[in-house]
Amino acid sequence: MGLAFHELATNSMKYGALSAADKSISVSWKVGGTPARQELKIRWIEDLHGPAAIPARRGFGSELIEKVVPYEIGGAGSLRFTDAEVICTMDIPLSNEIHPSRSLEEPPDDLQH
Repeated sequence: MGLAFHELATNSMKYGALSAADKSISVSWKVGGTPARQELKIRWIEDLHGPAAIPARRGFGSELIEKVVPYEIGGAGSLRFTDAEVICTMDIPLSNEIHPSRSLEEPPDDLQH
């Protein structure tokens, strides 16, 4: 998720809303879904206040959001370009279960005295 937001911010600084003072970004999130599958729904919307330059090709950020993030976390991601906006949506499954690789109560073997 950190890499996805880094890509969004970097591209926004180069080409989008963070490249000019008269443009804006809205980031919102909410928990939704069904009781059996709750999701964190994240929306990143860049309002470009005019025509957007739609990229000629899909780059690393698009691949990351639309393919890698869903594959790694079992959610969904999309990145769309409209006439005046860049819209990114990511739906991330939530769980109450924690699967630590090591007990949090016990220090690692190399730190025990």
